[in-house]
Amino acid sequence: MKEKFKIAIILIMVASLVSSFVLFFIGYYFAGFFVGGLFICIASIVGQYANQTSGMYVQKHNRREL
Repeated sequence: MKEKFKIAIILIMVASLVSSFVLFFIGYYFAGFFVGGLFICIASIVGQYANQTSGMYVQKHNRREL
């Protein structure tokens, strides 16, 4: 389940990035900005989650060594 969710998020991110550029080149600037903003929001959420997970991993292993 967790792997399917990760793959789905990656596919959504790639699709939103590509569609944002396509919309810009076609001339739909407002829609392109909206889809690009959606990509930025998703990327930010994923980055914050990865940062928290990494921080918890480091703290967990530092406590074992003490």
